[in-house]
Amino acid sequence: MARNRLSRQELIRLRRREGFVGRRGEIAAFRDNFARAVEDPAHQFLFHVHGQAGVGKTSLVRQFEETAREQGAPTAYVDEAVHDVPEAMAAISGQLAAQGGPLKVFDKLLATYRERRHEAEAAAVTAEAAPGPADQDDPQGAAPSPGSMIAAQAGLAGLGLLPGVGALTGGLDPRQVARGADRLRGLLSARLRSHDEVQLVMAPLEALTPVFVREVSAVADESPSVALFFDTYERTGPLLDIWLRDVLVSDRYGPLAPNVVVTLAGRTALDRRCWADCLDCVTELPLDAFTEDEARQFLATRDITDERVVEVILRLSGGLPVLVSTLAENRPRAVEAVDDPSDTAVERFLKWETDPVRREAALAAALPRHVDEDIFRAVVDAAAAEQFGWLCGLPFVADQGGRWQYHEVVRTAMLRLQRRRSPQTWTARHRRLAEAARRHRTDHAPDENPADSWSDERQLEHRLREIYHSLCADPQPSLTPALSDTLDAAEHAPTAVRRVAETIRQAGEDAGDPEARDWGDRMTTALTEDGGGLIAILTALLGHPGLDVHGQARIHHVRGREHRKAEAWQQAFADFDRCLELDPRNASALLGRGLTHRYMRCFERAAEDYTRALETTPDSLEAASQLGEAYRLLGRYEQAITEFDRALARQPRHAFSIGSRAVCLRRLGRHEEALAGLERAIEINANYAWAMAERGATYRDTGQYDLALAEFDRALAVNPTYVWAHARRGITLRVMGRHDEALDALGRAAELQPNDPWVWAERCHTCLESGRHEQAILEADRALAVDPDYAWAHRARGTALHALDRHDEALAALDRSLVLDADDARVWGLRGAVCGHLGRYEQALAALDRSIALDPVDGYTHWRRALALTALDRIEEARSELCTAVRLTPDSSRFTATRGTINLRTGRLTEALADFDRALELGDAPTHTLARRGKTHLLRGDTPQALTDFNRALADADPSATATLLSLKAGCLRRTGRLDAAGEAIEAARDAMNSASGGDSDAGLVVRYEGALLAAMLGGSATEPGAGAMAAPVDGNVNAAASAFTAGGPWAALRADERFARAFGDGPSGHDRNNSTNTNLDRASALHGSNARSAPTPLLETALISTVSVAVLVRCALGDWSGAEALIADLWDGGSWEDAAETELGLRDLVRLPGANTERLEAIRNGLIRHLRVTAAAPE
Repeated sequence: MARNRLSRQELIRLRRREGFVGRRGEIAAFRDNFARAVEDPAHQFLFHVHGQAGVGKTSLVRQFEETAREQGAPTAYVDEAVHDVPEAMAAISGQLAAQGGPLKVFDKLLATYRERRHEAEAAAVTAEAAPGPADQDDPQGAAPSPGSMIAAQAGLAGLGLLPGVGALTGGLDPRQVARGADRLRGLLSARLRSHDEVQLVMAPLEALTPVFVREVSAVADESPSVALFFDTYERTGPLLDIWLRDVLVSDRYGPLAPNVVVTLAGRTALDRRCWADCLDCVTELPLDAFTEDEARQFLATRDITDERVVEVILRLSGGLPVLVSTLAENRPRAVEAVDDPSDTAVERFLKWETDPVRREAALAAALPRHVDEDIFRAVVDAAAAEQFGWLCGLPFVADQGGRWQYHEVVRTAMLRLQRRRSPQTWTARHRRLAEAARRHRTDHAPDENPADSWSDERQLEHRLREIYHSLCADPQPSLTPALSDTLDAAEHAPTAVRRVAETIRQAGEDAGDPEARDWGDRMTTALTEDGGGLIAILTALLGHPGLDVHGQARIHHVRGREHRKAEAWQQAFADFDRCLELDPRNASALLGRGLTHRYMRCFERAAEDYTRALETTPDSLEAASQLGEAYRLLGRYEQAITEFDRALARQPRHAFSIGSRAVCLRRLGRHEEALAGLERAIEINANYAWAMAERGATYRDTGQYDLALAEFDRALAVNPTYVWAHARRGITLRVMGRHDEALDALGRAAELQPNDPWVWAERCHTCLESGRHEQAILEADRALAVDPDYAWAHRARGTALHALDRHDEALAALDRSLVLDADDARVWGLRGAVCGHLGRYEQALAALDRSIALDPVDGYTHWRRALALTALDRIEEARSELCTAVRLTPDSSRFTATRGTINLRTGRLTEALADFDRALELGDAPTHTLARRGKTHLLRGDTPQALTDFNRALADADPSATATLLSLKAGCLRRTGRLDAAGEAIEAARDAMNSASGGDSDAGLVVRYEGALLAAMLGGSATEPGAGAMAAPVDGNVNAAASAFTAGGPWAALRADERFARAFGDGPSGHDRNNSTNTNLDRASALHGSNARSAPTPLLETALISTVSVAVLVRCALGDWSGAEALIADLWDGGSWEDAAETELGLRDLVRLPGANTERLEAIRNGLIRHLRVTAAAPE
């Protein structure tokens, strides 16, 4: 039966614990914490052990680990062997699994991440060739932000997306990386299988950490506690700080179980920039060298008690625990064994090792920065090849995740010893190590692709070892190749530059070579927050002596790329130009310069560079596809299709070329072919969200809005954060009239990309269309907060202010837009409308003329110009403009109806009827157009048809128009002898006036006039109709009106109406001679309504019965012939043909009244008839 026995590892831990001395207070604090409930305020979840190298931090952490295990807590230990957060989580997961707490879901997701990241790294190499939005209508063509390019390269390596190291990806502002998020997702979606996998590679922390936290918490729920230890935190802190802080003190990744206790151990204090707000949660455990008592106690446990020996050890070690332990390892018994003043510290470390082979092996193995068995065999002499196991047992050698590493203090001393003792041996051994690293690198990648070799972690490790040992062996001749390797890293894997720079710095320091050390320091400093990034490094490399022309050209090319990422366009051009001066056939520089031109929307120049690149490398798929893209962005779709066909001849399954070609077909109106092409691109790449969204745009172009929405939803299912798809979905909903949903979709786009003014502008557009003018101003202001020089936003703001009758502010906004874009015809047109509303008709005409000069085929501008001309009583010119507007936009019911109104006013009744008929066919607002058509029939003498139109208009009339329409209806009924029905219509008109709050005063006068006329007919006298009830006032002071009626009958009561008096004076000759002239101006004010593209036709909103006509007729009824003739003179002088015809029709009504003075009435009427014949426009 098998005996229960301790494992070797347990025995080692037991021995180490028994020999551990000191740090009693720290251990007690850690142990006592397990006895406290997590709710106890004294319970601690974060310890920080810190002190100088060799002070015993790792030993104390190991004691903490043992203490935790005694308490039944699973533990995990992490140190500098991890290079990023995912590796740290993987290390913890593996150790917890070994203790019975596997993180199964996390492990599966981690495996997927590693596999997908490897696949996606290939995509990062070609990130710059991927399309980006050229304009907001075209998401595939314009410049990706510099952040997106950094994310495409840095993010895939798991560095650029990690908290706290954004500066290491080129010195760019983190906001640039944020702006490029959508761009990177689009790139990766072309390679990976699902959106979740894109997110996993794009943001591994966001995907992995919640699962990790959840499963660690589950382990903690089944245990008294979980203890996690992060050693050598001075190295790992810059990588882990923000992530670890968020895991411990926030819910960003979900709640972590409160019984998870974390210990950090490092040389320095925690970075206050990260931990300042959390220091109250940290239990600080600072460590220093052993006190003399602690050192003596430690030596006593090793049975070293001879005072002289103890004194020597204390003096040589300075109390540093690692040195005390080393010097005590072989338990020296005599002072002579340790008291040799000529010996170095290294000699003391190995003093007790008598085997010279082992001693030399220990020295040789200190040369590599870390050692495994293969490296050990490469550096030691053959006699020591089997001593690796012995080496791993030395007290200053520790296991670092499968690789062994010397304590820094010991290794530094050993390096200096060997460099001084035998420079030849130093050189020979480093050369052997460099050659071994080179051989491993080339054996694993004999036909290496530069980009692949830099992105593969194993290859990168071999290359860094080769750089380090070459520099240590031969610093001067090896520096130039090392700097060339830095350039390679900058070109193919920018995230690796930091590791190369650190390697050069450490080699310079270890080899005692100041030039290499200075280069390493300069480059690592450049990669700090404000150090200038890759651009600073490349600039320094240009100054390295002995750089050949080819190297200079490469540096300029790579630096040009970095300048482009930073949006330093002119510097980018300068570098690309210099590269091409040095190497005129450098296709990469031509492509890079072409991309820069494209991002600046200089598509013609981009096409020139792509053409030259194709001449240099005729088989370049990238050059052909990018040339096609440039032609597409130039609107030269046929040429673009030719270039895409050339690219597809090289690679028939090139999804980008197929998709972009299909967009060209859409622009050419070949929608079915476009849909087929885009579907083909999606068949090749099932996650091609851009192509799905373009199918949506194609369906929208053809009016198939439901299918368009389905495609946008399809794209968003692949990539829920695809800003362009959200935005275009919102625009489609707006076109469908679903404004609330449109605002929601555009709001989601704005959340994802708040620094894109176009998205806010589209929200503004939606608010304008739905009449939310105050909100439209807010949205425009948001766009302008991002880009104060965004001309469209100023224009939209002016439109909203105009709609709110804040016309002076509107003009200021429009003028600002014109400062930014003086050739925007729409802004000039809108400015003309605002000036017209303010009565500045000459200014309005000037602005509208400028708009027409810029865009002569915009019917709206001609229509607005007609309104301004009408206001200036230039009626025939106005009619000519309306004819132009109708010709340019024949399906506009508004333009046609407005021309009908002008035809009516100028006596072109046949043309007016034709226009009104056409406007109604086109769907114009029926109330206004039917009313105008009814009046046209009335003036033509077709009373029954007029009555039909007035009845139809009443069916949909708003309260403000109902009273006037009922009055017109009553007139038609009266003229056909249906007096009772006419009376009912008048009563209904009075009711409408009484119920309409703030009713139109002109409409009130019309109702009273028709009532007085009907009362006169029923009463048998023109001056005393005897039907007071028919002439009762519709509003105002009822008693005063009744008294006036008793004094002079219904005509006198109407004549006494104070509104009538204000309009036409108190006496027979007291009329306002300017009133009729101003009528055109008053009417034209309505022509320039706030929102001319959505409001009812303004000309149709003016009074259907002229108050001038009513005034003439009332004076005639009262026998005020001089007053009537004076008004008629004004009517002839400044009134319209329509007003004169209406007055003539009223005179005919008066002539028919019993007792009327027919002679005087006929005389006036005949004069009007002559005037009408003279002034009526000839029919066309």
